[in-house]
Amino acid sequence: MLVLLHKSSDRLLTVTIISLLIKNNIQINYYEVICYLTGIYMSNTNLPFQSEIIYEAIITTYNQQNQPNAAPMGFSITKEKQVIIRPFKESDTYKNLQDQKKCIVNITNDPDLFVKSTLFQDLLTDEFYIKSKIINAPILKTCKGNHITLKVIKEKGEEERGIFHCEIIKVELSRENIQPHTRAFSSLIEILIHTTRVIHFSKTSGLSDPKVKQLRELIEHHSQIITRVTNKDSQFQEYLEKIQEKIFQEVGE
Repeated sequence: MLVLLHKSSDRLLTVTIISLLIKNNIQINYYEVICYLTGIYMSNTNLPFQSEIIYEAIITTYNQQNQPNAAPMGFSITKEKQVIIRPFKESDTYKNLQDQKKCIVNITNDPDLFVKSTLFQDLLTDEFYIKSKIINAPILKTCKGNHITLKVIKEKGEEERGIFHCEIIKVELSRENIQPHTRAFSSLIEILIHTTRVIHFSKTSGLSDPKVKQLRELIEHHSQIITRVTNKDSQFQEYLEKIQEKIFQEVGE
């Protein structure tokens, strides 16, 4: 049906077409129609995210009193283009998602926003937010051009966390080409730094050097992070295997 709508640039004609479809009892998707008429329809198939990798963003929600809340949190996207959010049950985000069923994923690389939303919520006053025009959820002003609008469609639970499956209502990534942050990339950089030092100190001081042991523990720590936030077929885990092979070639174990 949207193919027919896209052939017309005249909104009045579009409304006339829709009226005829309704009059003749032709089934239409009202959500798609609304998105098209308001100019916010956007394909969800070309997101700059790999599936089943946990990215870091700032999730914003309203509570029952429509007070905004912002929280740094990991999210992932399934192969079916659903967004998965797993907040701890005692968090405000969990309570707000249960109540409102809607949220915004704010994509940013601004460390100030991550620090404030993690530890200094009182500094994120109302002036930091704007209200979404399509759902009852706040958007961080600086992320107006880089965010994803979500609606909860299914909720499951673990012992400590809730698991919210969300439908993507709108994707807005038009203002800047900001890539979402994933802990896997940061850990990969740390592993590379520590690996160069392991190779150096193993050759100059020997494998028994305490510095070598400490560095290898750090490599293991960051390897576990990569394993946890990426799937086994990801490029990050391929890099891990190559790095481990390189260490073995250079120092023998």
